[in-house]
Amino acid sequence: MVKNKTIFILLIHLLLLITGCSYISSTLFYKDPLTAVEHNNLGVAYEKEGKLELAEREYKMAIDKDSDFTVSIINLGNVYFAQGKLKKAKKKYRKALEIDPGNINAANNLGNLYLETGSDHDAAIELMTGNMSTPDEMPAYYLDTLARLYIETGEQLKGIEMLKLACTKAKEQSLKENIDEMLSELKAGRCI
Repeated sequence: MVKNKTIFILLIHLLLLITGCSYISSTLFYKDPLTAVEHNNLGVAYEKEGKLELAEREYKMAIDKDSDFTVSIINLGNVYFAQGKLKKAKKKYRKALEIDPGNINAANNLGNLYLETGSDHDAAIELMTGNMSTPDEMPAYYLDTLARLYIETGEQLKGIEMLKLACTKAKEQSLKENIDEMLSELKAGRCI
């Protein structure tokens, strides 16, 4: 009886091992059909739906496919930022800037992170101004972030100058309203 029980247990373990091995072998030979761009686009769709964990997974898969894909690196940083994982977000923005030092989205998002944390404003200004030759080349949202950083460091006149330039470039109504509100608080005119 004991011998039959032992054989039965060994047979069960063998079956489990075989089925486990077949699963492992199928995953070893599975080729992901999606490209890095497709994983990124799927991540964007999940992020818009508020499914941050799924977005995070897709951005990571995109980065696994292309480790220098700055769009996904920045997007992963944005997910971390939204989740309150600010150290991880900072690391991703910095990684994107290592790959592409002139990436305005990474620099802008890092600037916003510094505004959020209340730290390193001077470093953010240096980073944001060092990568662009003149403010005239900067998009409105970038100028808005830069203006807020200047104001936080006590350089109110530079901040107002950046806000006024951002106002002339802004196409989105919500951005114009934010700039207008800031200018009004500073008693520096209106945007709208």
